Amino acid sequence: MNIIARYKRLTFWSKVGFWGAICSIIAFILTLVGLYFDKSKTSQLADDIVTKLKEEMRSIDAARHEDLIKRYSLGYILFYIDRTSTVIPYESRLKTECAVDLSEARVAGISDEGIMIELPNIECSGGPTFIRCGGGISRVVGQPTPIFGRFHGIQMYLEMLVDHGDSFVCVLGFSSV
Repeated sequence: MNIIARYKRLTFWSKVGFWGAICSIIAFILTLVGLYFDKSKTSQLADDIVTKLKEEMRSIDAARHEDLIKRYSLGYILFYIDRTSTVIPYESRLKTECAVDLSEARVAGISDEGIMIELPNIECSGGPTFIRCGGGISRVVGQPTPIFGRFHGIQMYLEMLVDHGDSFVCVLGFSSV
């Protein structure tokens, strides 16, 4: 007995079940294919947005580098924050032996007055290690906010450089005291 003969012997409800199973398998395969292509489009869009944001930070860095290095004698790191709590760091301009990975930073809250941010561990060779320190960034552009006290001659500041309303370019600055 071949497959066609076996199919003809099935009852009506068995045939309905057979075609339902075939449709389910096809729908599952189409869903996987759709998710794969949708993910690649989303990934490309995200890469384009990150590239655009880093270009904006590059132009801000070029325009304000002299001013920022005067204010933060040990260097600084620019980073981007948006309302979805995304933190995208720009290249570090630190002149000190501190290791900071701002991609691990977390936004605790955004309000009309400011942004609360939890920074990652900041390790300074021969000096202090700042463990998961947090701070607030004032929404007033150009107003540096110190992060707690001074340690081993290092003072850290958070400052808003650009406020787009729903996204922000900020700086984490280090100065000697």
